[in-house]
Amino acid sequence: MAKKHKKVEVKRPPTKRQLAKWQQQRRRQHITLVLGGLFLIFVLSYVGYGYYTDEIGPRRQPAIKVNDTIFDMGYYLEAFRIYSHGQSPAWLPIIANRTVGIIQENELMRQEADRLDIKVNDKEIDKQLKQLNLPNKKVFRDIIGGRLLRDKLMKDYFSAKVPPSGEQVRVQAMLLEDKEVAEEVAAKLKQGDDFASLVIEFSQETQTRTKKGDLGWLPRGLAKILVGSPILEEVAFSLEPGKLSQPVFDANITKDVGYWLIKVVDKKDGESVQAKVMLLGSKGEAETIKAKLEAGADFATLAKEYSQHTESKDRGGDLGWVKEDELGAIGGVHFSKAAFALELGGVSEPIRAGGIQTKGGYWLVKVIEKDSNRPIEADILEKLRIQALDDWLSELKAKGKLENYIDEKKKSWALARVTKGRQ
Repeated sequence: MAKKHKKVEVKRPPTKRQLAKWQQQRRRQHITLVLGGLFLIFVLSYVGYGYYTDEIGPRRQPAIKVNDTIFDMGYYLEAFRIYSHGQSPAWLPIIANRTVGIIQENELMRQEADRLDIKVNDKEIDKQLKQLNLPNKKVFRDIIGGRLLRDKLMKDYFSAKVPPSGEQVRVQAMLLEDKEVAEEVAAKLKQGDDFASLVIEFSQETQTRTKKGDLGWLPRGLAKILVGSPILEEVAFSLEPGKLSQPVFDANITKDVGYWLIKVVDKKDGESVQAKVMLLGSKGEAETIKAKLEAGADFATLAKEYSQHTESKDRGGDLGWVKEDELGAIGGVHFSKAAFALELGGVSEPIRAGGIQTKGGYWLVKVIEKDSNRPIEADILEKLRIQALDDWLSELKAKGKLENYIDEKKKSWALARVTKGRQ
């Protein structure tokens, strides 16, 4: 039986018209792909440009210059993040400023330590980074290196700068708010009253009150470190053992009490008052100022001259319109109640405010013993070395060429990124 042959279908070649149509389709596809690619490139470029403008570009801008060394905003931002870690958002603007100072101090310290041939090597930094499980980044290396360098300077340089012994006096001291109180307390001491008990009752300075007046053995230079008062030191070293000083005024010491005078200019519906205020350093000063006001002196003029309330001093004490709780936040409950009880144009009696800080007070100092060459106690010796290092850094800052390029715009940029990282 003969096999059947399959019929082979012969494909016809495309016509010119079909070829032209296909070519048109391919051209359209090619154009579409090209346009799509160009659009994608445009979008990516736009996004990339925005990212560069918002993130990359600002990081490369200069932030701080320490002599010939420049730190950019990227470095500053990372340091800011580290120093603000775990801190309240309310503190961020303060930490932003403090970060500048830390970067400057660390770099000045490194540069000067190089000249003293005191250095921290990479192995020491690597060891610390590993122990603390910190990333191997320049900012972290600089921070760790700065801490290690500070320790080396304290040990190898400043230990020799602070003698282990020297002239010392054993001191009792208290700070009184005014001369009248100081004279009253001095009379009690001469009658045999207990120094520590009187300190607890009358002293308005934190360190002396905490130590019940007994500051222990003080080497020359330490009184300023302990209580911020070189005058206390001058008095102590001028006294003979067993002697009590006369009341000595110290204009720069900070004490924990103040006295308000308040004048009400106008009232509104019993809910707010237009008030002027003054914060004075003592009851005696407040009474003197009140007498001047009653004699016709101008409140604003006296406030500009005498008030220690920095927020209102330059405005002549003017607080504007304030509510009772707002006044309470400024000066306490008694302060706000007194304001709302005053008649228009009246000036309050001096209103005592504990816990508010003012400048100026009177020292009473008693020297128990003296020693011309006594070994300095270890904790005091450490404080003296720290003070010597801080003074050294202050001198470097004064002599160095420091530039801070961080304006409000750059600071806001950094604050926004640190804040965002916390969300």
